[in-house]
Amino acid sequence: MVVAIITGLLFNLLVKNKILPANSARQDLPKNFHFWSQAKLDLSNITLTPGFVLKILMEWVKASRLVMSWILFGELLTILMRIFLSTKHFKNYFGPTLLGLGLTIFFATIIEICSEGSTPIAADILTRVSAPGNSFAF
Repeated sequence: MVVAIITGLLFNLLVKNKILPANSARQDLPKNFHFWSQAKLDLSNITLTPGFVLKILMEWVKASRLVMSWILFGELLTILMRIFLSTKHFKNYFGPTLLGLGLTIFFATIIEICSEGSTPIAADILTRVSAPGNSFAF
């Protein structure tokens, strides 16, 4: 969180000094805008009908397909790691040591296409190697 705040302040400073361009998608809110009041008003205008709920559920299923495919990919990678890498070797290479942490970060950098896909591998590091720090770093 600290890194995010510092980065945001740094970017604002760079935009202010015209080193970076301003956000072209920025929209200014009215001066009397109150988020919770507007949210309550918008929610009160929604009519929950079976068709509306079904439409929301169908959109949720369609949107979850991408995430589920990455989780499946991560599961397949974990299965391959369990087949081709014994627990002994896995502990030696990815255990709670400086070498293990370094290799974990190295492979996480390569594999980290999607965090959902790498979660099964991180869980495998946690359960098979008993290295929560390496699992968290992954």
